[in-house]
Amino acid sequence: RRVQHETIENRGLESKSVGTEPYRHVRIFRSA
Repeated sequence: RRVQHETIENRGLESKSVGTEPYRHVRIFRSA
C-alpha cells in the first residue's frame, strides 16, 4: 500500500513540474 501512496504524491508533484522529473513517476510505477 506504500507504493500507491507514493504514486499519488508523485502524481501531484508531477502535475506541478511536468517534464522536470518524469522519471520519478515511471520509476515508482516500475517498482510496484
